[in-house]
Amino acid sequence: MSRTGIGGARGVATWQGQFGLFGAILQARAGWGNATRIDELKSRLESLPNLTAEQRAAIDDRILITRLSLSDNYAGIVGGLAECAAAGAQALSMSSTTALMSATSAIPGSAGAFFNAMQNWNKASGKLREGDWNFYMGYLGVTFAYRLAGAALFVNGVAIIVEWLIKRAALQVGLKVATVVTFCATKLNWVGWAVTIVAFLLEGAVNWFDRTKLEAWVENCYFGDEPKWKTLNTGRTLETNAWEAALQDARDQAMAQEKLT
Repeated sequence: MSRTGIGGARGVATWQGQFGLFGAILQARAGWGNATRIDELKSRLESLPNLTAEQRAAIDDRILITRLSLSDNYAGIVGGLAECAAAGAQALSMSSTTALMSATSAIPGSAGAFFNAMQNWNKASGKLREGDWNFYMGYLGVTFAYRLAGAALFVNGVAIIVEWLIKRAALQVGLKVATVVTFCATKLNWVGWAVTIVAFLLEGAVNWFDRTKLEAWVENCYFGDEPKWKTLNTGRTLETNAWEAALQDARDQAMAQEKLT
């Protein structure tokens, strides 16, 4: 028991342990906020019976995305605590526990990346339905990056266990396979987290430049920066039907989003 306590203290003292513990705390705080938000959105659905189809769809969509965020928070808590435990076990030269905790840290990290990928795929699908090709490609790129990070972390977690089995002589493999396993066990963790950071930054950039339908309409109307609704012949006359249809669509979305606040 005392040895476990010493290991935990040493783990927290290392930068890996501090990083894992800090990450777990952040994820716990975010998870509490997401859980509260889900309850609020559910209550809103129940207390507002006269919602339009667009408003109900907007709330349902937000609940789905928030649930995925909450799942990512749970995975982050487990992964962060496991990372801290792995650092402590390594400080005490407990190879088996280090391998187990390192794998336990990598697998939830992989799950979190895939949950983030699902969120951005949902956003990409929405942009595709709206015909916003540029932001569809942006969210699709973020989705691919998170999936790549998730795959790297998952392979890393599996490789750590396989490497441990090889060192214990519980699994017999050739030299080439052992070399690949060692590489995956020691390098893919860093690759996975590096790609995760890139995906996070890319996601932030896409979210920053993203726009609602109403913002897009203002930008594309005749007094906007990129006028769109003009005839091909004169370049000046408004295509009234398309202009009004886009405005109505933007208005419906704005009214639906208003119920989320």
